[in-house]
Amino acid sequence: MTKTQFLIPGFIDTHIHAPQFPNLGLGYDLTLLDWLDKYTFPLEAKFSDADFAQKVYQAVIVSSD
Repeated sequence: MTKTQFLIPGFIDTHIHAPQFPNLGLGYDLTLLDWLDKYTFPLEAKFSDADFAQKVYQAVIVSSD
């Protein structure tokens, strides 16, 4: 490879949704609906707590300050 080239994996797992950041790497052995029931829906319910949401988003967004 040259300095003007880069290698990226397939489309799967190359993007994130900030609210799902805490779920990275969890549930690969589950079907989509089971993953949603076990991990996604309970996690998303926690975002009603503004402090929790702020901590997650701060972990996702890197500040240049």
